[in-house]
Amino acid sequence: MDPGQRIRHHSGIFSREFGEFALWIFLTVKLNLLITGKVVDHGNGSVSVFFQHNSTGRGNVSVSLVPPSKAVEFDLERQIFIEAKESKVFNCRVESEQVARASKTSLCAFDPGQTCRQEQTRSRAAWRCSPPFRAVCVYVTFDSSDYRLVQKVCPDYGARRRPA
Repeated sequence: MDPGQRIRHHSGIFSREFGEFALWIFLTVKLNLLITGKVVDHGNGSVSVFFQHNSTGRGNVSVSLVPPSKAVEFDLERQIFIEAKESKVFNCRVESEQVARASKTSLCAFDPGQTCRQEQTRSRAAWRCSPPFRAVCVYVTFDSSDYRLVQKVCPDYGARRRPA
């Protein structure tokens, strides 16, 4: 077993985490963004994908499961069409989704003598993929007036076949 993997035991079922991954830790004067995730093999052929996002600043986060062959796209119109088409090839379903938004007033980072309004967003999502499923990657986009970030993370599915 790789050092980054852990075995967990839940209700008589062993599961192997492919590992937790941080997609982005992005800090600027206008935006703080943290996106993390985790892929867990339940040992019975099913896999769960967990995702969490925290941001201070304005912007939209989109997360989807895509095949490893999916190219990273900056063209949002084309990306939305491709994601809708590719989502049908997986035997995955959304287990949970949660979004919380808040705003607060605090001192401005660029001028501590002024107050600024900050938008805070926290979101979580979880998918469950059952056999037969193809290898999936987590595809994340963040889009705001100042930034457009795109990243694809693919877990090492070969780790399931290595002896523990």
